[in-house]
Amino acid sequence: MKIQRKPINSQELSDLFYYDNGLLYWKKNNKKAGTKRKEGYIVIQLNKTQYYAHRLIWTLLNGDIPNDRHIDHINRVKDDNNISNLRLVTDRENALNKISKPSNTGIYGVSKDRNYYKVSFTIEGKSIHVGNFKDLNKAKKCAESYVMNK
Repeated sequence: MKIQRKPINSQELSDLFYYDNGLLYWKKNNKKAGTKRKEGYIVIQLNKTQYYAHRLIWTLLNGDIPNDRHIDHINRVKDDNNISNLRLVTDRENALNKISKPSNTGIYGVSKDRNYYKVSFTIEGKSIHVGNFKDLNKAKKCAESYVMNK
């Protein structure tokens, strides 16, 4: 079953759920709502459609989510749906907070390529080459500076 991003009305949600400490509970029976999926997110089924719990929680507590926005887990823990851990972000902000695949240097954005260290990032699906360095520490500083300024 596909996970939906289609909007659901906050009034509908408040009729069905109440929120407590990062979790949604069904009002009809006071049972915890949702199931954890393989990739780590909690999903809740409504009318044969699955929704991400973090999106339902945001909508319930803060209102509608614009179509061009995402709900980001600040601490990157996919099942930590405490409202203090959720924020409304753009595609770019969401991409910057993703856990990237480990590079061959262990430094985010820095990879060893023959006799130099390459600093590059993928943002909004576009590969951005920042520079090449012979020294790993210089490459690391460049990558850190790039991330801090974005």
